[in-house]
Amino acid sequence: ETVINGSGNIIDTTLYSNNSIAFATAPFKKEFDINGSFIANLDMVINKRDMDISIKLYEQQADGKYFQLSNNIARCSYIKDLSKRQLLTPGKVENIYFKDTFFTSCHVKSGSRLILLIGANKNPDWEINYGTGNDVSSESIQNAGEPLQVDWLTGSSYIKVPVWK
Repeated sequence: ETVINGSGNIIDTTLYSNNSIAFATAPFKKEFDINGSFIANLDMVINKRDMDISIKLYEQQADGKYFQLSNNIARCSYIKDLSKRQLLTPGKVENIYFKDTFFTSCHVKSGSRLILLIGANKNPDWEINYGTGNDVSSESIQNAGEPLQVDWLTGSSYIKVPVWK
């Protein structure tokens, strides 16, 4: 069920987490404001030379409904330098420092928690990156080879959310 409330915000009762892993905070005891862009510093081991990463941030309200705060997609080979492609090394620990997320402002109520979804963007409405390291616009499923496998190293990864008290 998707509802558009009086202020025009979209609220959903279901979180779609295909191709993603989810991280959740504990419910917050005090309300606070988020104002700014969050930073994702992610360590991973991947079996491909590239991937399009999807990072979504939600507020799960006390009633269990989800409010999307931010939706970001980036090509990993361009995260370090937008002017020069730097392919990943399969089997090696790679750091993805993603700081160019969309600006978010919202008031988070007590009882809510933040949910973060991180994964590969495999949305058919976008150009699919099969990870070969070739020009993505010329890749096809025939070039893909083995399926994408990502091991997220959660012990060293972190997210920074701009919280105003």
